[in-house]
Amino acid sequence: GMNPREGYFKDNQFLHPDMRFQITFPEGWTTMNGKQAVVAVSGEKDAVVELALAEEASADAAARAFLGQEGISGGSVSDASSHGLPGVGAPFTAATESGDLSGSVLFVEHSSAVIRLLAYAPTERWRSNQAAAERALKSFQPLTDPRALEVQPQRLDVVVLEGRTTIEAFAGGHPTPVSAEALA
Repeated sequence: GMNPREGYFKDNQFLHPDMRFQITFPEGWTTMNGKQAVVAVSGEKDAVVELALAEEASADAAARAFLGQEGISGGSVSDASSHGLPGVGAPFTAATESGDLSGSVLFVEHSSAVIRLLAYAPTERWRSNQAAAERALKSFQPLTDPRALEVQPQRLDVVVLEGRTTIEAFAGGHPTPVSAEALA
């Protein structure tokens, strides 16, 4: 299965123990943890929130690089510190082949990395999704819960039985975190 050390969802909250951060996505949005990005898509499939690593060494440099891309125009970059972490953010619009997009981008410096938090929708749908999407961006914060930080992947042990036995007898002789019912 998935290694929770590389990030996992707990309802609409995404926790990343190795990178020590968490973010809360909007209720009812479909979420996915990919190798390159963590993404949430609105129920109507008309808005996206994305978290990824930026290549630049600072939030300012990452914002300038993002807003300097062809087809992207942005508002003024402003301080957007998030839960004590330095950051900058800006509204933007982007011209794409399938129409114009509007959104917000936030770059946060955390644990010697720069995290890019991006929210966008087709321009005509941005206003109806903006509040929920920007709340998700602003929810990014350090992960401090010891239980979440210590989570480990589940392991499977293959045990060869010496003879016939019951599930209860097996469970009694082989400690396991699951119940006898689940084991069965």
